[in-house]
Amino acid sequence: MVPFDIKYEQTLGSPFISFIELSMINEHYNCKEACDPETSVQCEMGGFPNPRDCKKCICPGGYAGDRCTEKVGKLQIGQHIEECSSESLPFQPSGCGEVIEASPNWTVLVDVVGPGKRYQEDFSTCNYWIESPNDTVIEVKLVGYSDGVSVDGCLYAGVEIKTNKDQTLTGYR
Repeated sequence: MVPFDIKYEQTLGSPFISFIELSMINEHYNCKEACDPETSVQCEMGGFPNPRDCKKCICPGGYAGDRCTEKVGKLQIGQHIEECSSESLPFQPSGCGEVIEASPNWTVLVDVVGPGKRYQEDFSTCNYWIESPNDTVIEVKLVGYSDGVSVDGCLYAGVEIKTNKDQTLTGYR
């Protein structure tokens, strides 16, 4: 399979369901109809009401909170699945994830996320939000990765860069 946008080539084959796939499944099985648009929560960032609790949203990656208005920092996927399963991402531990203001000079960011030894259970996420004024270009250069984690499909770790205005879309990996 070859994507229309070749930058998505390494994104294919992820062991995790994307937000768009989750939304499509909920649409296909009419789960979204469980929440009355007049009385359920109004979700931001392209999220949709959780059919199990119409007062809370199912949010796209990187967002959390009852209305998808909170930016998420770090999350260990296995722990999230065990503790919260259908809830939106619950916490932002210290030491990872922040809003960074882009500057004309290169800024170095070094981060270590999760042990990355067990497939899926150890997979962690850490969200950094790089902001700049409108109509400016942000450049990101990835210098290196830990040994053994740079494999097709992002099995143990990965970097995803969201460049689309529509935050429901998966970013480049």
